Amino acid sequence: MPFSLFRREKKDSPHGKGELRLQFYRGEQEVFQCCLLDLPLKESVILEHSLRFFNDPAPCYIHRGAVQVRLLGELEEELAENEKQPLPPKLRSWADLPLEEGLSVLARREGKG
Repeated sequence: MPFSLFRREKKDSPHGKGELRLQFYRGEQEVFQCCLLDLPLKESVILEHSLRFFNDPAPCYIHRGAVQVRLLGELEEELAENEKQPLPPKLRSWADLPLEEGLSVLARREGKG
């Protein structure tokens, strides 16, 4: 993911300190986890939003990175911290992961604070 090349250091979110880590569950069993910033987004979603935000159907790495940062920020807004919840619609449709029905996600801060 090109945008991760530009991360020089972990920055605090306005929503709390440290990185937001996502843990995906099927029932009570954890099946996958990642940091929100490392969440892969579907190419079609990046292209759609690049066209919407920048009127750019073939985004350069700068526009691509800006789109990814903005979309991940929107996902962060939808996630309740420290509470297991059904997958929010944006997460289900934007993430380039095999997210089957019945999964839930737990978002929690990791690191500072």
